[in-house]
Amino acid sequence: MFVGSQQHHVEEPYTTIATIATIYYFSYFIIIIPIVGIIENTLIDIALDNKLWTWNEKKNKPLLLCIGCIIIIIIITTLFYYYR
Repeated sequence: MFVGSQQHHVEEPYTTIATIATIYYFSYFIIIIPIVGIIENTLIDIALDNKLWTWNEKKNKPLLLCIGCIIIIIIITTLFYYYR
């Protein structure tokens, strides 16, 4: 809001900050969220395709990896949401 309120004295730091913030804002909704959705759907499809629901150490490693990746994606998305 501060960057947009600079009406009379548009200087270099304000235009650069506004440009970077605008690029990040639109790329978050247009690029980052769809990529996260594709990754989540792919990991879930991989986990469900191989019938990994019976406990076997060799077969359940991909399932645990998928669950770990989904948890990491949720944590990173939450951190970006709270600290942007």
